[in-house]
Amino acid sequence: MRWHLGFLSGMLMLPFSVGAMELPRPVVERLANGLEIVWFLSDRLPLFDLVYVARLGSKSDPRGKSGSTELLGALLTRGAAGKDAMTIAYALEKLGSGLDVRVSEDMMTVSVRGLSMDFEGLFQTWAEVILSADLKAEEVVRERAKMTDRWNHLPDYAEALAALTLLRVQMGGTVYGRGGLLSASELVKVGRRDVLDVQARFRDPSRGTILVVGQVDRAKI
Repeated sequence: MRWHLGFLSGMLMLPFSVGAMELPRPVVERLANGLEIVWFLSDRLPLFDLVYVARLGSKSDPRGKSGSTELLGALLTRGAAGKDAMTIAYALEKLGSGLDVRVSEDMMTVSVRGLSMDFEGLFQTWAEVILSADLKAEEVVRERAKMTDRWNHLPDYAEALAALTLLRVQMGGTVYGRGGLLSASELVKVGRRDVLDVQARFRDPSRGTILVVGQVDRAKI
């Protein structure tokens, strides 16, 4: 053991030379409708990532209706282009993938990754969720109830409660101090019309950026 520790100490004292790391340079283009596309193309591996970034976050929620944007994020995969949640999940799972939807104060992202050979199928599902989410009234009620239940049980989780308390102490008086939701009493006021309004802004191409990474056919996209 002593020999191993001595050897390790010696190795840690050896001078190591780290070469300069050159990050890939993206190709950036803007379409006529205002949508920005950032290309990080590479043929090193038969993989790809697609990310849609909308410059729209929880701080943009209508006054008195916090949680509207977070509710939209929860609803995107609950039905799109006439396909129900089960059909969407199966289309992704059979290709070994899944959609990741995230909402922060400043942005909302929808991402998918997979094998390049499965690009067309995954791209179609990803695009349908972004452009054609159904937002059915019954799904709005169901997801809103689930969000309300989680909020009401927040005191049961010390770590989550402490994080929210710290956020509000540090950022109090600003939109960032609120978090994604101010209170359950505001969330219950959010209806389908409010979510549709957020969806319209979410799909506005002038607010959006698409990141394309990996081995894909740029002309086909």
